[in-house]
Amino acid sequence: MAVRVILVDDHPMLRTGLKRLLEMDGAIQVVAEAGTAEGAFETVRKVECDVLVTDLVMPGKNGIWLTEQVRAAGLNIPILMLTMHRDEELVLGALKAGANGYLLKTSTHDELIDAVGKIHGGGYYLSPEVAGHVIERLRAPKESSLTARERQVLQLASEGQSNERIADALALSLSTIKAEMRNAFRKLGVADRTSAVVAFLRLENK
Repeated sequence: MAVRVILVDDHPMLRTGLKRLLEMDGAIQVVAEAGTAEGAFETVRKVECDVLVTDLVMPGKNGIWLTEQVRAAGLNIPILMLTMHRDEELVLGALKAGANGYLLKTSTHDELIDAVGKIHGGGYYLSPEVAGHVIERLRAPKESSLTARERQVLQLASEGQSNERIADALALSLSTIKAEMRNAFRKLGVADRTSAVVAFLRLENK
């Protein structure tokens, strides 16, 4: 079954091009489109999808606002931010709002498909061009301070596992998993799960 995508961009011609790229190999189907963040939020609440691919900067509300609204509504749709902007504050803002990926529009077709596939599978994706700068802001001074258990927990979180499933997999209590997460947040210098996972994955792939 094809991955169902809602595509959001304020430029109709660009949306058309992106739709063709996404649907090129038949594994992805664009089920709806929107030209504004506000319109996209209404669409997401009406149309079932597997991944939301959205521009960052648009007239009116932006992609970060859209991400915040989707998360506030309790929707766990993986969100890929697709943009020309490399500014680390925007990247961090998108991740903290709940985006699962941040991809530059200068990326190749293969990178776009890979990013959609990874976040659809419960993972995270950052364009290499922005990842290094972001991690410098996220990681702790002592990278090796993470314990083996904290690394286990973060690895499972990076695979899209909930705290409850991580607890079951490691045969630990939910309260213990939450404590391990809090310790990891502190050591990595982050305040949320998404930032912790991004920092962990970057450290593991150095």
